[in-house]
Amino acid sequence: MYIMKKRILALAGMAATMIFGMSLTSFAAEEPKWIVPKGLSAGEYQSMYGTSDWYVCEGVAQCQAWAEANKGDIIGIQDEMTRYTAIVNKVCSFLTYDITYVQPHIAYTIRDGKGVCADYTALTLALCEKCGIKAVVSGGVLNGVEHDMLKVTINGVEYYSDLTNYDSGVVGVLGMTPGYREDSCGGGLVTANYSTGADTSANSYTVLCMEANKVGMVPIVNKNGTYYITKADGELFDKYAEAGDVSGMYSILDKYNIPHA
Repeated sequence: MYIMKKRILALAGMAATMIFGMSLTSFAAEEPKWIVPKGLSAGEYQSMYGTSDWYVCEGVAQCQAWAEANKGDIIGIQDEMTRYTAIVNKVCSFLTYDITYVQPHIAYTIRDGKGVCADYTALTLALCEKCGIKAVVSGGVLNGVEHDMLKVTINGVEYYSDLTNYDSGVVGVLGMTPGYREDSCGGGLVTANYSTGADTSANSYTVLCMEANKVGMVPIVNKNGTYYITKADGELFDKYAEAGDVSGMYSILDKYNIPHA
């Protein structure tokens, strides 16, 4: 995801009183329709969903609702391998990989049909639970990056299943992607949703990034509000900031009529 930490720090250090000249609000997101009530006690959440964290409870509920709505005739397929393949293809036909969804809550993923490996894993697991396929979460590292997949039991035999890399054509329905190192294995939808995004607010920085990215923009947030520049200029600004090139940074701000000290 396009975090822009260097950009935020650089802007903060340039001028405490900086006033931005370009303010756009058209990328503001609407929050999804939440399922789990907010404000219950930790004990109530625990008894309902097996965890006391509301955002995880909400993730579980969202996945279960999606699976219920999408199980269709899959549940009636007798052959387990055919049934699991249908589950995987249902999820992969629904989702498009998009790194900007790594931190926003999975409810945004379900709303928009976009997500990352943890979202693929959680939705597939939810559909497995609905359709009678035994599966647990496998968490680890692939090419230096955190990565999730499933370990499924088909006809009594356990297999790894990397949904994200199946969707991209790297592996088949079953099989571990080369280079994957498993760090943990086990757990259901609660475990899966601790790996999905935790940011629920439409005003959170990661959700703003997600929305702006749809039209090739990135946000800059300061005490005066939220402002947008193109993604290409945001990447260039980051390069200038990393190199300590203040004049280069100013040139980006000038392009958007953003005053600077």
